[in-house]
Amino acid sequence: MYFLTVRGDTRTARDLAQDALTRRRAAYGQDADATVSAMEHLARAEVQLGNYRAAVELDEHVIARRSRLGHEHPDRVTAKLNLASDLMALAANTAGPSARAARRALRLERWIVAVRTRQLGHGHKDTLLAQYNPALLLRSRRELFDALPLHRTVYEGLVEVLGTDRPDTLRAAHGYALALRDSGEGEAARDLNADIHRHRLHVLGPDHPDVLRSAYSHAYDLRACGDRDSARELLQDAYERGRNVLGEDHPDTIRLGHWPAVVLRETGRADRAEPLIADVHRRRRRGLGDTHLDTLRTAAAPAALLRESGDSKRALVLEREVARLLPLQLHRGARTDRTTAFHGSPAWNPGA
Repeated sequence: MYFLTVRGDTRTARDLAQDALTRRRAAYGQDADATVSAMEHLARAEVQLGNYRAAVELDEHVIARRSRLGHEHPDRVTAKLNLASDLMALAANTAGPSARAARRALRLERWIVAVRTRQLGHGHKDTLLAQYNPALLLRSRRELFDALPLHRTVYEGLVEVLGTDRPDTLRAAHGYALALRDSGEGEAARDLNADIHRHRLHVLGPDHPDVLRSAYSHAYDLRACGDRDSARELLQDAYERGRNVLGEDHPDTIRLGHWPAVVLRETGRADRAEPLIADVHRRRRRGLGDTHLDTLRTAAAPAALLRESGDSKRALVLEREVARLLPLQLHRGARTDRTTAFHGSPAWNPGA
């Protein structure tokens, strides 16, 4: 299943993980180590497909069944790391009590960092990975003064411990690049994003979800530099791959679909942009709700298209609704350009 996920075949990986869990429950029972390990694998597959609530429920089951190991047993700490990471994804990508999920995630992450620092030391790979998720949360809350040095510490530490081409190092580099961009260091962010995308293509292949995310960031930078044609081509390719690999309703696929439409409109191709942005907006409303920041940003694009086509009355109605809700959502600190949180590896089990 791991190799299917690395290749980007996330739906097959999820189906196999679900089948393995069903078989192990029947063979060994709900609380057996082999069954709990299968739950962990299924939760990771659900995250790749954007099924964050399902992943959180599985994480809770794993933690409950690992309680007999002790409060700070490594396998239980890993299970709590996975829960915190999935709560972060749930807060960022779904409608509902996102602030509560984010607060719970931050409490868990701080506890995990303290435990791993005490058990493993500051420079251990697992301690560095545990620090990455709090850095993401700080960045999402615009606390860049604290987020940027923490991202740098994690990235540089993983380069020293793992090397530059390992997937974990590249994911940490992506987070660091986004923090650099948010902090106003655009040139450094662009160079790092381009380097990350090249390395990920070489290491993971073009269909891996991490490659699609770095394509998004690299295209964003190309657009900011004025190279809209290259940005559009990169985004359209990533969007088509995302639809095939992740599915049309995955948050990353929808995000990839939004930006080709924006670039098409900017290059005078509003007729091609309109159906794409309408489809993206419909999917975001269904998945995130009408008041999520990503939905509101997508709603602003149809308003612009309506105004350009001469329908200023309908455009004004939509613009007023976006203007009413957008300041509240910006205050909550939602982000649109994201990297993914780190998860712990499922505990090793001979039947896994």
